Amino acid sequence: MAEIVKFSDAVVLGFHAMIDLAEHPGHEVPLHDIAVRLRVSEAHLSKVLQRLRKVGLVQASRGPSGGYRLAHPPAGITFACIFEAIDGPIQPQFCLFGTPVCTNPSCWMGSFIGQINQQVKNFLEQTTLADLPIRGFHPLGQHAA
Repeated sequence: MAEIVKFSDAVVLGFHAMIDLAEHPGHEVPLHDIAVRLRVSEAHLSKVLQRLRKVGLVQASRGPSGGYRLAHPPAGITFACIFEAIDGPIQPQFCLFGTPVCTNPSCWMGSFIGQINQQVKNFLEQTTLADLPIRGFHPLGQHAA
């Protein structure tokens, strides 16, 4: 089945890791624990969390009791912030080909795609971690008993 919205693997991992951290407010969560819950490589997760730490979305501490935690309340972290920390500024595209191939300055498809991309950007900018029903969230459809 084709996807309408496609994010990089790193962005998807960042979204899930931030949701996981939001489930543990005020606690240091070990990298290993997040990786196990998300069923991902610790090395890949570490790189993503380093990007999020670099822009101040998460805090990290070292040592046996170290780990990661949100640097701000969930209501202060938008999905656009997470996206941009990992993949850079959101630049809505206006051509399905990536590089315009037609010479029509009023391309209907460009307008159509541009509107969809703008709506996705607006949604990411307006949606925070606090907007999700975090309690009871378990990645990959797992549910707590």
